[in-house]
Amino acid sequence: MATKEQRRKKGFRDYKKEYARDQSSKARIKYRTELNRKAYAMGHYGKTPPGKDLVHKNGAIAGLGDRRTNRADGARKATLARMQRRRSVRRRTA
Repeated sequence: MATKEQRRKKGFRDYKKEYARDQSSKARIKYRTELNRKAYAMGHYGKTPPGKDLVHKNGAIAGLGDRRTNRADGARKATLARMQRRRSVRRRTA
């Protein structure tokens, strides 16, 4: 078994720590519950048409959309967010 230091260096993730930090607050639990309720009402669980996925806009489910477009949009947003974080770090250190 690898030590904590070895796991950190090799890129292992501490999921328990991430959950405690990101998902266990009352607000996040309430948010996930609401999203799940809407997804169930829209027939997402077991009845999603092939090639479709739930589309999220402004933190809410907007409806069903093309899976490929939806996931590409999510990747684009993640890339933009990562770039903005890097810029803000550079500004603070400069």
